[in-house]
Amino acid sequence: VLIYSVGVKGRVMAAFRPLGDRLFYLALSPGRNQKGAEAAGLKPAQLNGATTRYFLIGEQEAEAAWAQALEGGFTVVHASYHSPLTEKADVVLPAPVWYERTGHVTNLEGSTKPLHEVMPMPEGVRDDAEVLTALAAML
Repeated sequence: VLIYSVGVKGRVMAAFRPLGDRLFYLALSPGRNQKGAEAAGLKPAQLNGATTRYFLIGEQEAEAAWAQALEGGFTVVHASYHSPLTEKADVVLPAPVWYERTGHVTNLEGSTKPLHEVMPMPEGVRDDAEVLTALAAML
């Protein structure tokens, strides 16, 4: 098994090609459910000077970097945890945490696995689909 980072150079990977099918390749993605996001066609956030921003955040790993880029403009953050990004947001919408979610997650191998709620969401917290549907209805 060759476990590698998604940033590995092509020439490094080329050195392993002669092993062919005798080697199983596993790419480490930088974030949770990264494979699922890629399969859904989602791309990394590009702020590019946007004056109105909406962030749907499952986890807070990338938020510190995004928070540094938020100067001016109006920012809505839909997140499970307090973070540097929620600190700078104009509006924060609560999101369920991983153990309150039902759905699917795509693992590092690219296999889709079911995700079952372990605990119910607190009263007043909507799931991501409900929030996006309500916001879309207001536009």
